[in-house]
Amino acid sequence: MTTALFGGSFDPVHNGHQDLIKRLSRIFDRVVIMPTAVSPFKMQGGSASAQHRLAMLRLCDFANNVAISDYEISKGGVSYTADTLRYLTESGYQNLSVVIGSEELPNLYKWKDADYLKKFKFFVVPRPGFIVSDTAQKSEFNYTIADFEGLDVSSAMLKVDVAFGKLPTTPLAVAGYISKNGLYSHLKKYTDAYEVFGLKSGRIEHTYRCIKAGIALAKRFNADINKVVLALVLHDIGKYTDREKLKKKSIYTQDFIEALPEPLRHAYYSEAIAKQYFGIEDKSVLSAIRNHTTCDCDMDEVAEITALADYIEDGRDFEGVDLVRRTAQISLKKAMMVMLKTTLDYLQSQNADIGEKSFLAYEFYKKECEN
Repeated sequence: MTTALFGGSFDPVHNGHQDLIKRLSRIFDRVVIMPTAVSPFKMQGGSASAQHRLAMLRLCDFANNVAISDYEISKGGVSYTADTLRYLTESGYQNLSVVIGSEELPNLYKWKDADYLKKFKFFVVPRPGFIVSDTAQKSEFNYTIADFEGLDVSSAMLKVDVAFGKLPTTPLAVAGYISKNGLYSHLKKYTDAYEVFGLKSGRIEHTYRCIKAGIALAKRFNADINKVVLALVLHDIGKYTDREKLKKKSIYTQDFIEALPEPLRHAYYSEAIAKQYFGIEDKSVLSAIRNHTTCDCDMDEVAEITALADYIEDGRDFEGVDLVRRTAQISLKKAMMVMLKTTLDYLQSQNADIGEKSFLAYEFYKKECEN
């Protein structure tokens, strides 16, 4: 009898999970859904408790050969696939296949007891934007690639949907549970403040699309999703304010900002709002907000992703953006170089002032890509 082990945080279970589980139930004799107590790769904020996550799974309408196990939740602590496989094997399960997304395939060698995992099969589901590589083959992992692609849905983006007042992409019963229990509301205080700072509806939709692009990049390059989301939620909150309006809210800015071209000031205003109005102290997040327009030399991954997401979000349609999008699928630093070069070329064609900060950033990333 074949068994598929589908583990994850399910924080929360969404339509992508439900579609995949339905497909698995037709391929395997039985499917074991294993929600984690704590994932070693997803120790992030804005999460629901294990009890909530388990309750939401139990609200879903799964096939008769699908079982939800609370083994890892009952055990507590960090959940490792190798330990769960030992438990299932000792419990009599045979012919086990571990279900993973294609984005996880290159990192199997990092999993605990990787040599032990080579005894088992992996069922790899291609995810949009994540090409299946041969990394696992070189590591001697035994895997099969599914002949279908998983839906482009993520739990991280679902939490953003809640903050932006959009219907979450979950089964209706789960959406009702989320609303009733006030789950995933950690970003609401930021989106609620858009009205306070006069953010226009078009800019709010831009911000939403930026976050979607940022989450995809953060997943691809294993960056901190929480920091990327927070930076992008706030990166344009100062777009329609000014120094005098900020003073009235006891938010103070430095004198040099007023000498900058008007399109560049909002990044500094947004940083001031993040720090003084919301009390954010994370230097990585503040730097990402401050530099998302001009960029800077040697930015960290959070700042690079924030700048790129702002540039390549789905609503952007101008010459050169598709090249940056394609490059961002391969390398953050190369994408930064191409983005900055495209921007500088455009500014030069318009006889606009080319700020030294952006020029130095381009030279830095150009040198990085040449080495």
